[in-house]
Amino acid sequence: DVVAVIYATKPKDVAAIVKRMGEVLHGEPLSPKVAAKIEKFLLTAPPEAKQKQSNLESAEFKARVREALHAVMCLPEYQLN
Repeated sequence: DVVAVIYATKPKDVAAIVKRMGEVLHGEPLSPKVAAKIEKFLLTAPPEAKQKQSNLESAEFKARVREALHAVMCLPEYQLN
């Protein structure tokens, strides 16, 4: 499970999670523009999931992390790397 790899460094906030995504998928941090979009995605949950997602360790938030990882892998930068 790739989320286990992301969480292995025990990230303290969303920015740390996004930074780790870049390290795992690209070998370096994501560009500031991409990182900001991914952070916004992770912090913006559907209304019905708002309360559950506030915890970085919740299953709902980890599902969003998986979705964000998929989005990063669809970027041209990842495809060309």
